[in-house]
Amino acid sequence: MAAGEGHPCPSAASTLQQAESPLVQPDIVVGIVEDDPIQAELLSLTLHAAGMRAECFDSAQAFLRRSGDSHIDVLLLDWKMPHLSGIDLLRKLRSNRRDSLPVILVTGMGDERDLVYGFSCGADDYIVKPPSAPELIARVRAVYRRSSGGTASMEGNTAPFSFDLRGRELRMDGRLVTTTEREFDLLAYFFKRPNRIVSRKMLLTDIWNLPETSITRSVDTFVSRLRTSFGLNGRSGWRLDGVYQHGYRLVRLDSEEAKG
Repeated sequence: MAAGEGHPCPSAASTLQQAESPLVQPDIVVGIVEDDPIQAELLSLTLHAAGMRAECFDSAQAFLRRSGDSHIDVLLLDWKMPHLSGIDLLRKLRSNRRDSLPVILVTGMGDERDLVYGFSCGADDYIVKPPSAPELIARVRAVYRRSSGGTASMEGNTAPFSFDLRGRELRMDGRLVTTTEREFDLLAYFFKRPNRIVSRKMLLTDIWNLPETSITRSVDTFVSRLRTSFGLNGRSGWRLDGVYQHGYRLVRLDSEEAKG
């Protein structure tokens, strides 16, 4: 195997053999892009202990060179790496609208501005180093659960939007619209609950997988982007309103209101 190619993570061979046995089937394959072998090993062992399979890449370039038949369900991506940073890799992935691989940024930076920037580049979640084992497992499983879609259908008329929840695709007036994973999750969440108040606490726990007591402006930032990027300011016939001290509500406008 050439240096830098994806490989089962260090010191995990015995656990991997158990996971590949007929009696223990790993349910999630997690890619780890981390240039520090010790950090990669710690993440790997935590994932294996929870029954997941981990594949390690020691650089962003190594991940980009991975085999086309390499299957990864969730990517743990170190923010700061030499040559090509995690954020640079994330932007490359999101520039390809067909690459919807869920990405969790692993960072030593907890500054809110950095986290908002990471989300704006297309991250689905983040975790601050060093993560506790329960938090790491919970975030990976939550992101995987959201990204794996489901068979539930969108109730009611959502025109001009149409959602393919299984394929995680959004169309507007029949045209495919590019979204990040987070944008798609939020749009689907609101359109499943038209005319109902959606609290920030609901979004924090259901979309961000954060405690409802978390203090962050990420929700407000993303809602503002939805309004302008997807016409939820009335331009599309839908308006995403803020409800003072309660949260948000998505409402359909009648034809006259939409024209105005």
